[in-house]
Amino acid sequence: MTEDTPTARILVVDDYEDNRDVMTRRLERKGYSVITATGGVPALEMVLQSNHDLDLVLLDIMMPDMDGMEVLIEIRKTYSHVELPVIMVTARDGSESVVEALNQGANDYVTKPIDFPVLYARVSAHLQLSSTWRKLRTAQRSLVEAARLEAIGRLAAGVAHEVRNPLARIQMGVDAITSGVFGDLDPDISETLSDMAK
Repeated sequence: MTEDTPTARILVVDDYEDNRDVMTRRLERKGYSVITATGGVPALEMVLQSNHDLDLVLLDIMMPDMDGMEVLIEIRKTYSHVELPVIMVTARDGSESVVEALNQGANDYVTKPIDFPVLYARVSAHLQLSSTWRKLRTAQRSLVEAARLEAIGRLAAGVAHEVRNPLARIQMGVDAITSGVFGDLDPDISETLSDMAK
């Protein structure tokens, strides 16, 4: 995180209190804001009710109420992997659960016991990617808006040009008629032409 970047908010989900406490303390020492959930169901409620004020989720895979895979699948129904990065935390030895998690939309994984320098590096990398994506989306919206305004400006200029040409011809005709080129005019016509010239 840079000095001008607001503190990232991380949700730590683990059914073991000791695991939550250790991750919370270590992440807070790195300057992150951490909230915790004791299982899959409360974690999902927090994610879906947060109006996306979370920046990243550290999600344990094995939990009794609702496992991490189920939570991940539900999160991905609302948030893409760039909108809300999810790093799975697993004690499983085999690569099957890791591959399954990545296929379900996890951004990354760490194994237990947690190697904290590795965790910090992965958290930082995914937060930077997400931040860069948000900046690109904002720039894209700005470019689309600028293009829209430019198109409206060109259309308005074209319409003004199309309106000015006939008006200029009408004005030339009014000037010619009122100058007496066509002889004396009826007073009513003269008054109408005078009004048109204004």
